[in-house]
Amino acid sequence: DEIVIFEGIHALNDCITEQAPRAFKLYVSARSDVLFGGRVVFKGTWTRLVRRTVRDHLFRAYDPAGTIAMWANVRRGEKLNISPFKNKADLQLDTFLPYELPVMNAVATDLFSSIPEGIERYDELRRVLSALQLFGVIDNSLVSPDSLIREFIGGGIYEQ
Repeated sequence: DEIVIFEGIHALNDCITEQAPRAFKLYVSARSDVLFGGRVVFKGTWTRLVRRTVRDHLFRAYDPAGTIAMWANVRRGEKLNISPFKNKADLQLDTFLPYELPVMNAVATDLFSSIPEGIERYDELRRVLSALQLFGVIDNSLVSPDSLIREFIGGGIYEQ
């Protein structure tokens, strides 16, 4: 009658979940694409990239080019270790919030603009930067201190 939480890239892997067949499995991630006029104008993967780039810059002192250099490995890990198992979750929770791109827009635009030409995935990064321009800017002081977005922009009430 205890609660145990397994969190991480391998948490939904059959090797883990088969050990506790009655366990409640939860998949949490920003998955929503942003649609306008019936077409995708901002991909869910781009939201995760923006979140990571802003957080890494603000709290880990990572250069945006360094975060981008790791992105291919992050995506490979998602495809190998998350995607095959996420649909086995009892509940999937999409953490995308409609206001998060305008909240992170100013910082993200500066970061993506600073990435030098010639870097791997440069063309995709330019598309992300161009798509960010579709959104306005919301001052992050307007974001509730208990919002999930605070994990990426700081100023939240929860400690990491």
